Amino acid sequence: MAIFSKNNYFVLISIVGLAVLVWHKILNQFFLGEGYYYFNRSLDFITPQGFNFEVRTYDNFARLLFDIFPPLFKDNFQAYMFLELLIITVLYLSIYYVITTITKSKMIGFATTVFFLASYVSSFYLIADGNYQRFVQRVPNFIPAIFSFYYLFKFYEDKRIRYYLMSLGLYILALLMGHFSSMILPLFFLY
Repeated sequence: MAIFSKNNYFVLISIVGLAVLVWHKILNQFFLGEGYYYFNRSLDFITPQGFNFEVRTYDNFARLLFDIFPPLFKDNFQAYMFLELLIITVLYLSIYYVITTITKSKMIGFATTVFFLASYVSSFYLIADGNYQRFVQRVPNFIPAIFSFYYLFKFYEDKRIRYYLMSLGLYILALLMGHFSSMILPLFFLY
């Protein structure tokens, strides 16, 4: 199934529109609480001595992001929040694609995405309360984890080892980005 097919544009535009409608207020936020955590230069991923990569840490991707974006965005909080809205929208589109492909039903994929998108209970503390460090630690790594599940589905469907290796590789990437990806591990075992 091609996600960007002509008859799918309305659904994709609807998902993007709903994401903006539900979460557009985050664009006017600033960092609260520990939201400034990654501005601490001792947490840099890229240092003058080389890479400060540690497999046992839970925030490698977040640390890498904060090596890249502060020099670009400086103190423009709206840019950080726009990036957050963009990443969360990519996550919603990823969920739609994976669920629609697995169930072969656009209705189920769309309904799942809308319920996930509009769930304040599960998303508010990640997206909308100003604790930006929670977002960068937990949400971007969920995208490769979702596609890891997609490739596991493809492996069971087609029995091609490359799909299994892609699934395993994407899940390891998600775990290296942030250990919060381990929370969806039971989904893999159940499947």
